[in-house]
Amino acid sequence: MKKWTAAAAAIICCTAAHSCAEDIKTTERSENSRTVVFTDCARSRSGIGMNPGDSLEIFVYNDDLLRRLDSYQRTVIKDGLRVACTSGDKIIVFLVNGQQGRYYWSANNSYSYIEGLDSEFVRDCSSSPVSGGICLSSGFSGEKLEVTLTPLMSRIVLRSIRCDFSGRPYEGAKLKDARVYLTNASSVCRVMKTDDFVTRGTLNTGRLCPEDLALMSDPSMLLKELPPSIGEDFVEVEAELYCYPNTNAEEGLGTPFTRLVIEGKLDGTLWYWPINVNRDGICWVEGTPGIDRGKSYVYDITLTRTGTADPDLPVEFGTAVVENVVEDWTVEEERYEVF
Repeated sequence: MKKWTAAAAAIICCTAAHSCAEDIKTTERSENSRTVVFTDCARSRSGIGMNPGDSLEIFVYNDDLLRRLDSYQRTVIKDGLRVACTSGDKIIVFLVNGQQGRYYWSANNSYSYIEGLDSEFVRDCSSSPVSGGICLSSGFSGEKLEVTLTPLMSRIVLRSIRCDFSGRPYEGAKLKDARVYLTNASSVCRVMKTDDFVTRGTLNTGRLCPEDLALMSDPSMLLKELPPSIGEDFVEVEAELYCYPNTNAEEGLGTPFTRLVIEGKLDGTLWYWPINVNRDGICWVEGTPGIDRGKSYVYDITLTRTGTADPDLPVEFGTAVVENVVEDWTVEEERYEVF
């Protein structure tokens, strides 16, 4: 999980309302306002998640029965960011690279609204993905808080691939014109959801759909070309694909499993090797079956037999040997910020 972690300190200070940061909208202001300060946010770094210039929206809700919106700010990641709110227990929601415009939030008057907020995969971006996190504040001076901003999408990586057709009539054959892609990729997801990701629509449903790829801001998130010839030696391809979470408990109409599909020709015949991502069978390791939020699923695959004629029919044992790892999707270096 590529994430950005912030260590936070909520500071109660006596400031006049006009000294609060520009662009902050509050339902109520008082002289005894709380000010949250980000420091050193714009330091250059590589990887995914919080980058200088990425959009950041901060929603502060009262942590009571009604959970009404207390304050809102839309800005970019930068030094010296200040957020003001009234005193009392608060729920602080951070949304990075959200897909909504500045004036979209007129109906966002309570925490239940942000809980129901959706994100569309066709509009997301792997380099600056939609991410979110929540922290609670009780408003004590010097209080230490921590928030983890987690990408909504996950990453599926075909790290390497080879063919081993030993003992088959086509022993020594090489895979030609190959590519790898995801099918049944979840297309919409609640931004703040953390578990139980039931699909509410899919892209590349049952097959590779050019019309779905045409909707994508970045079609390569679902499709990668592979080397022109793949033989007995492992070929490191590092093909990174992305999708929204899918933890459907059972596969059925409208709730398909997301599949990693290798497509290519052997001696001129087109074959498919569809593999259910992180499911019981040939590639489940541990944890939540299926694709969880902010995870990285890394595969090294050996094709041992011809595949299927149907890109939606998962391969069986003996067709491919799959070595895989499930891990948090992390950047090279975690960032700790004080605010």
